Amino acid sequence: MPVRIIIADDEPLQRMDLKDILTRRGYLVIAEATDGLSVVNLARTHRPDLVIMDIRMPAMDGITAAETLMKEKIAPVVLLTAYTDQALVVRARDAGVSNYLIKPLHESEVVPAIEVALARYNQFRAMEEQVRLLTEQLEARNAAERARGMFIEMQEPDGLPQDPQKARPRSIHEEAEAVLDELQHLLRGRLAIVISTSIGTSPVSNHIERYKMLYPHIELAVTITTEQIIVEKLQTHEVELAFLPGNFSQVALFTRTLQQGDALISIAYSTRIPLTRAAQTFLSLLFP
Repeated sequence: MPVRIIIADDEPLQRMDLKDILTRRGYLVIAEATDGLSVVNLARTHRPDLVIMDIRMPAMDGITAAETLMKEKIAPVVLLTAYTDQALVVRARDAGVSNYLIKPLHESEVVPAIEVALARYNQFRAMEEQVRLLTEQLEARNAAERARGMFIEMQEPDGLPQDPQKARPRSIHEEAEAVLDELQHLLRGRLAIVISTSIGTSPVSNHIERYKMLYPHIELAVTITTEQIIVEKLQTHEVELAFLPGNFSQVALFTRTLQQGDALISIAYSTRIPLTRAAQTFLSLLFP
């Protein structure tokens, strides 16, 4: 599947030259813009793999637009510039710009700039996922320590339960139970998903492998079966997430659609019980 790119430049000829270069090199230009505000709106709608835009544009300059795209985690940005002003370089760096190209463009420089930008962005997102995972593990450890401390406080020094007359208020017990519930939620380490035989594993295999790489402590169970059995498994809560054809619809199941190349896939899950943290994390990879 080709890399999907949005380009933005207020100069039509520059935009046309860039599109020609990208097309010859096998990239897919999915939208064009003439100002920074438009490129941000287009990126929010189309969710491209990359945005290439000029620094100096009306309505919103390229650096401000890049900062917005990075904050919203939409796509990496390659800036086009005819300027070597150090202040602009610093602004671009602080905005999270992944790479830049100097005008006039040289075709031999475009592909390396794009591939480096994509690699940096993917590495950055992977690091973010690792930080989130470590944060969750730390939260789980802290929750366990809080629960342990509360139960110790509710006992006499000799280890016997306190006399009812001296017992602490009930709210402490309730808080301890809440902490344990939180701990149980954080430590769930299994996710069961099911895939319809009509779509197979190919459209979602990359997401599955990425999830395994980022969360090796979570046991991921994947099965493939018919849609009828999938509905039964979701209704009995044997699985949490199901991958089905894009036209799938079922009462009491919530569905979200995912475009994978030419295929439209529905991700379904039950509305009757809350998703585990493992399932929420998997969805965050699909819909960043």
